[in-house]
Amino acid sequence: MKKLTKVLAVIATIYAIAYLYFYSRYQESQSQVDIYVGENGFPIYTHPDAETTHILDVITGMASLTPEEKFLMVKKQYARKLKSLRIDFPPDLLLMDFDTFVNFIEKEETKKYGSPQEPVRFRIFMQIEEYKKDVFTPLADYDKVWSLEMKYGAPKVRWATGFSRWPLAAHELHCTFYWPLTHTIYIEDESVTSFYNELAHARQIFESPFIFANRGIASFFRANFRTVVYGMSFNDAYLKEYDIEGTIENEAHKKIYQEFLEASQ
Repeated sequence: MKKLTKVLAVIATIYAIAYLYFYSRYQESQSQVDIYVGENGFPIYTHPDAETTHILDVITGMASLTPEEKFLMVKKQYARKLKSLRIDFPPDLLLMDFDTFVNFIEKEETKKYGSPQEPVRFRIFMQIEEYKKDVFTPLADYDKVWSLEMKYGAPKVRWATGFSRWPLAAHELHCTFYWPLTHTIYIEDESVTSFYNELAHARQIFESPFIFANRGIASFFRANFRTVVYGMSFNDAYLKEYDIEGTIENEAHKKIYQEFLEASQ
């Protein structure tokens, strides 16, 4: 009994230290959004992080994608196509520069057709110039997006490139996810649905960091249990959490996400 008590005390101590570290990192990462009145009399929102301001302005139609961002989106489109065809591609595809990406496409088309179908460099250049989303989604309301952003600690926003310290996200080339230690949302594209899905997690941690941490740990252990008992990959095992009522993922993506959409209508 004494040994068990000591073991439990050690576990509790480790958890307490880990939670305090997690909570302090989260608190340090929260930001304040500046608001000023523009020339037309309407409010203009500015995040301390310039990239976040730009991305949210893109989502709401107040700014356009840069050529570099369009190139990233074109690579995402290629990645989705290759994935649907079950064609293997390098894990760093979304991080490739223009020349490396062109060479990759040329080699793939040569393997499949004997030679590239047409000048690849020009084709990709034109796809970047004329980039459009795979699926059209209406622009989000500027004030509503920013009001929700401010309400839940003003998380930073980044385009997802498929690489993160979060194991579930590490294997998805165009995944979206929320990283609580830096209070950062990673989104797939310029649609508001991508943003709202992960802002839902920012709301969960904003309302109760302690409950958020515990529910996240519970989901992690349940997923690992499935990998051991059912021989599933961790990715597939964790995705089960999205369909189980009451889990952190189910609440975020099935309940809070819908609330955000309704608030924006």
